[in-house]
Amino acid sequence: MADYLHSIETNNYNEVEYAVLAAVKENFADMQPFLTAGRMRKLADAISLTCSTSTADEPYDLKYVVHLLWGVIIDIASVVPHHQPWHDRLVGSLILLRQRGEIESAGEEGLSWQDLPGFGMAMTEQWNDPTFISKDTTAADGPTFTAFRHWENLNSFTAKLSEQGFRPWKVLPIWQLRTALEEPLEGRLVMHCRLWVAAEWLTRCADLLYRESRSTDALDEATAQALRPGTLYVDIQPLSLRRWEFWKSLIEVILEQSAEIGYESAVVERLRQAHERMTEAEPR
Repeated sequence: MADYLHSIETNNYNEVEYAVLAAVKENFADMQPFLTAGRMRKLADAISLTCSTSTADEPYDLKYVVHLLWGVIIDIASVVPHHQPWHDRLVGSLILLRQRGEIESAGEEGLSWQDLPGFGMAMTEQWNDPTFISKDTTAADGPTFTAFRHWENLNSFTAKLSEQGFRPWKVLPIWQLRTALEEPLEGRLVMHCRLWVAAEWLTRCADLLYRESRSTDALDEATAQALRPGTLYVDIQPLSLRRWEFWKSLIEVILEQSAEIGYESAVVERLRQAHERMTEAEPR
């Protein structure tokens, strides 16, 4: 487990951030990756206790401390592989934190864990898709390969939280579906990453995304712009059944052509699962 976190140990963290990283490392070091309520609760306890950590050279500010906390959690979620039980343990600990009351802190200011204050904003601020930076990549190099895997891990983490009922980031799945399914094709490795990410969101959040596709609520201009479709399908409402059907039909085409295109089996399998979940989400 320590190997996964090694890449962020050299980050320029301050005392609070290192306290968060140390708390998670200690919880993960039990070498028992199995997901149990007890282990998730212990990790939630450890994360909560870090909010009482203050830096030696700055006055205590709970909002600032919580902001630092989220930054480290996002870093950890990015480097721990999405298929590892420790990844799910981190998700579960945040869900448990939401069930607690006021955040215990070293200061006077009170915040509640219920909405994981500031986490949605912190996630959005760090939402930087590496496939736009490495669009022309056709062969895996070290940094690019790592960046793509970390991006898949972070999207899976966010989708898992959404699946568990915490979703202050309405735009994030739409952005990834637009990038993968509504824009021109890029290099094979870029498309592997983009399609896997889109499939992960659909597999975990198909019910939620389908309900939103059927919504008749009016969108304000800023939201409509953020949710706008891609360049391959511009004449469509940001949230609509037509858009949902376009995603589903395109996934069907990709699955039919996957062998010819040469997509990896893991990507094809996740797309197949996504298509199945989309079908299950639709009324019979």
